[in-house]
Amino acid sequence: MEPAIPIPAKVVVTGAGGFIGSVFAARVGECRRIAMAGDGWRGAVEAADLAGATVVHLAARVHEPRGAAEDFVHDNTEKTRFLAEAAAAAGAARFVFASTVKVHGEETHGDAFRPDSPRRRPTPTPSPNGAPKRRCAKSPHAPGSR
Repeated sequence: MEPAIPIPAKVVVTGAGGFIGSVFAARVGECRRIAMAGDGWRGAVEAADLAGATVVHLAARVHEPRGAAEDFVHDNTEKTRFLAEAAAAAGAARFVFASTVKVHGEETHGDAFRPDSPRRRPTPTPSPNGAPKRRCAKSPHAPGSR
């Protein structure tokens, strides 16, 4: 089956071992992968050839109901910002940031979420994943904001 959108010649993917990333990487075929977990993530980003690449950022800390908020901020905001800045500095052709529906809240309240949906409040149990991802997407350093 031919893809609806042509696959760029140079694709770099984070989160290729995750639920969405593994399917995406298999569909794209040949791509470079950057591991964002563990202590070596910064060096992996710095060593990656991002010039002219389409960088697809799918890595994230998710599904840890009792996870520490600072770990979500570090992994979902700080790492994203570092990767986006590295991609821009290297001259990446495109930066694709896949966030989470949780930036809009925990429930739809009868309406489907849309890209322009307002954040829903109050949330009975705020998501430690959604808040940092929303901050990252709203950041002046967010991908696509330059």
